[in-house]
Amino acid sequence: MKKERSLIFVSILVILLFAVLTPVSLQANDQKPFVNNESSLEATITSTIYIHNNAELQALAISCSGSPGSGSPADPWIIRDLVINTTDTLGLRIDDTTEYFEILNCTVTASWGIYLDNLADSTARIRNNTVINCDSYGIYLYMANGTNYTYS
Repeated sequence: MKKERSLIFVSILVILLFAVLTPVSLQANDQKPFVNNESSLEATITSTIYIHNNAELQALAISCSGSPGSGSPADPWIIRDLVINTTDTLGLRIDDTTEYFEILNCTVTASWGIYLDNLADSTARIRNNTVINCDSYGIYLYMANGTNYTYS
């Protein structure tokens, strides 16, 4: 009986040590570092995300979406489920792009939450985002004619 208890105790101790010493990643997988749509894990970005051309827009969409789109009107790039909490002035800035994209279900805490500048007409859509603690602009559009904004 004592051997059984000792064996159970040692087994539990080994399992606890393994659990404590195993590194934990906040990322759902290596290809989606900012996503919170496939698990309960959440990575918070602590600096401005600044996109200033189509290639960077595509790279961000691929990094945070399982099916990122193609940048066309029927299949826009999807930027979703980002959690940005920064003391920088801007949370998410996108400018000088001509491809279609959608910002979806993001949470941004910054002085200026989402800032869009110099976009091709009607290429941006902003849906179901939350901007917190803004002391300037929650969502700022400059030279972004035809941007579609939906809040729920």
